[in-house]
Amino acid sequence: MGDPKKPKKIYKKPGQRWEADRIKEEIKLKKEYGLSNKREIWKVSSKLRDWRSQARHIVSLQEEQRKEAEVALINKLYNLGMLEKEDHIDDILALDIRAILDRRLQSQIYKISLSNSTKQARQFILHGKVEVSGKVITAPSYLVKRADKIKLVSGFAPKIKVVIEAPKKQMEATLEKGPGGGTKPLVKTEAPAVEKTDAQVVEEAAKAATKEVIKEAKA
Repeated sequence: MGDPKKPKKIYKKPGQRWEADRIKEEIKLKKEYGLSNKREIWKVSSKLRDWRSQARHIVSLQEEQRKEAEVALINKLYNLGMLEKEDHIDDILALDIRAILDRRLQSQIYKISLSNSTKQARQFILHGKVEVSGKVITAPSYLVKRADKIKLVSGFAPKIKVVIEAPKKQMEATLEKGPGGGTKPLVKTEAPAVEKTDAQVVEEAAKAATKEVIKEAKA
């Protein structure tokens, strides 16, 4: 029966351990979301299977029971930010693993620019530098709810590199995230490109052609 004090596994290992396509996808997800090992992927997959199983069970219920159970499950996933209120049971069955990985605290910290990478976000969480709705959370796998408010703990102000999207340009700014947020970003910009007139374009083309002729004559 095993040791009753030993925590029970909350995930199921893949049936085919050496399936090439699955292994390739797991490596990709592990890198993209800054996961520490494949067990984190298996845990999320188990949670997804459980929700899909609940959805299939709901489909088999009588109309009255089905409606109540469907609304309860959709509301639960809505609160987790994975569905909209107008979604249906089919939308639950259509969820994929990324829908859950995107709602992990580790992913959300990086998404709202409180860290430079998902790996750095993980370090902030493990070292107790992140608050969710006023409570310090040290689990990177915590699923962030719609109502949750995420911030770094008071007094912790790391330097965050933010990429600001501008029309046809990318500007990098370095700023300090911390209480008050009063620091101004130091923005590095390039001089705007000057649009050339038709005459300038023709003149440059003529000069280039002349140089090419002289080069060929010398050869």
